[in-house]
Amino acid sequence: STLQAAAPHQRREAALYLANHPGPAAFEALLEALGDADVQPNEAIILALIQQPAADLVPRLVAVLRESPATRRNAALSALIEIGTQTPQALPAALRDPNADVRLHVAEILGKEETLARLGDVG
Repeated sequence: STLQAAAPHQRREAALYLANHPGPAAFEALLEALGDADVQPNEAIILALIQQPAADLVPRLVAVLRESPATRRNAALSALIEIGTQTPQALPAALRDPNADVRLHVAEILGKEETLARLGDVG
């Protein structure tokens, strides 16, 4: 797939294409490519991934939080933060994850969203 192309701009373009052509194959390819070493393709992959209509998107991202490569964990966390911003109701189930680090990350995301919502109400 072009998500594994040598040139970062090609990987970014592939992610943008998949953002506009969502589906199960796109979801799997993006999830596999999550954590690209280059910033621009990585950001495009995250944004494309959260646009996928996968019912198991949050649990699959939470599973990545348990993996060892830090680049993949950080990218999954960024994706979950984006999801929390758009649809915070998608995250509370992850608070029951057996992994304490995962629960902490999700609690932090939800805490930030709650704080931002309160600040929005004040203004």
